[in-house]
Amino acid sequence: MTKIYSKLWGKNSKTEDVYIYILENEYLKVEVINIGACIKKIEVKNDKEKNKNIVVSYDEIESYEKNPAYIGAIVGRNAGRIEKGLLAVDNEIFQLTKNNGDNNLHGGFNSLSHRLWNIEKKEDRLLCFIKSEDLDNGYPGNLDIRVEYILNNNELLIEYHANSDKKTYINMTNHTYFNLSGEKNSLIYDDILELSADYMMKINENSVPYELIKLKDTIFDFSEKKKIREFFEGKDSQKALANNGIDHPYILNKNRKSPIIIYNEKSKIKMEIETDNQAVVVYTANYFVDIGLKNHSGICFETQDAPNLFKNEKLEIAPTFTDINKPYRRYTKFKFSNF
Repeated sequence: MTKIYSKLWGKNSKTEDVYIYILENEYLKVEVINIGACIKKIEVKNDKEKNKNIVVSYDEIESYEKNPAYIGAIVGRNAGRIEKGLLAVDNEIFQLTKNNGDNNLHGGFNSLSHRLWNIEKKEDRLLCFIKSEDLDNGYPGNLDIRVEYILNNNELLIEYHANSDKKTYINMTNHTYFNLSGEKNSLIYDDILELSADYMMKINENSVPYELIKLKDTIFDFSEKKKIREFFEGKDSQKALANNGIDHPYILNKNRKSPIIIYNEKSKIKMEIETDNQAVVVYTANYFVDIGLKNHSGICFETQDAPNLFKNEKLEIAPTFTDINKPYRRYTKFKFSNF
């Protein structure tokens, strides 16, 4: 049975109340705050039956208000970069705000990741609501957005729902950084990752994805499980472009229920990820030093469309447009276990 309760954490810079909402059962304890609908904590039992927080989080409300690394946040309207901030919807071009050099990143300035959400408790889930007005950061359409966090035994399910009054582009994700060791500021090098994908997208010098490449015989290939350390010990020009790490979209194979599996041999904690999204951007916290943390002390799995509105008919990749008669629906499920 899932227990759901909340507590006042404090006030933000606008003197608005900030709450921590807790979902808890015998397997998991998940904390979510109403700034950015951020995941603040996921506690899992390790092999010694001790609860371990396996996500990166801040200790202060102020940090979540700024949150340049999007730690734990719901990201939207779009996850990732749109080159030059140009969004084409049918025959109309919309100029999005440019908050990352010449590009639109994670929805723009003061995006959904940094705003206060309305959160309701219901049975086994949290319902998180927010509205995004027409031309919010340049995106067309008035949006009603609902994100649900649902606990079911040892699984955390995130469901994304959005309705628009006109045709628009939506591509949402959650930006939680995982560290399955459960040790704060330890590095992810000894985590073992398996990711079912034959292709990834190359990035340019501005980190904008632009072209498919085959993963075979590259250091980015995790189709056979291996320690993440093996990637960091290798050399590749794409690794250099991502500040000595991974910040790349993988196109997920469709023949696996859980195409992403990662585990830590010391804590014996394992996580499997299931999603109906086309891709996952794997990001290894390559700039954490800028916010006072250690680079590579977390790994993010941003399940989403192939970024930058990428299309490929052969792989059936296309951006997700929605309108008044076609609501947006996506899900990602995280399953935790010991081995």
